Amino acid sequence: MVVDNFKCRYYSWDEIWELSRILSKKIRNSNFMADIIVGIARGGLIPAVNLSDFLGIKDLISIKIEHWGITATKSKKAELRYPININLKGKNVLLVDDLTDTGDSVLIALEHLRELNPRDVKTATLMHKSTSDFEPDFYAEKIERWIWVIFPWNFNEDVGNLIKRILKDKGNLKPMEIREELKKNFDLDVDLKDVEEVLSYL
Repeated sequence: MVVDNFKCRYYSWDEIWELSRILSKKIRNSNFMADIIVGIARGGLIPAVNLSDFLGIKDLISIKIEHWGITATKSKKAELRYPININLKGKNVLLVDDLTDTGDSVLIALEHLRELNPRDVKTATLMHKSTSDFEPDFYAEKIERWIWVIFPWNFNEDVGNLIKRILKDKGNLKPMEIREELKKNFDLDVDLKDVEEVLSYL
């Protein structure tokens, strides 16, 4: 079995903070004043908290949408796992996710929120992939070609799944050899100590 090759891009905590800052400025400059932020779990939670800080919006809740299964492998369709049950009547809502890949997660959350009678709902993501069927109202960075984005809050899960793919194809490898395979197959530079740590979780 040959490992399926695709390009990955890891974003550090510092980069996520900077993207959150850029995103918050775009929202401020639009004059949209949100009363409450809704973060899509899991990926949208940290961006939502960052925006809460930058924009000074203390009301923050989450909604759970499930879409992607194993790294870069999509499940059959996005599903609303844990809805919210609060009165949003008359409120301006900012719906936040980490990125739009297909856009399905944001669309399902948006549909659910609109059933709760808000005054308005705007969508915001750190990144927007041009391959997505849905374009958010606000985003900090546009990704023109499809890549698999690895966030710091998904690092162990995603790198672990990539390592499993490599080991399934190559058999037992030393950490340095795994590091080389990650670069060759996924264009992903991972420190040796991080490879060793992820291996300890498998």
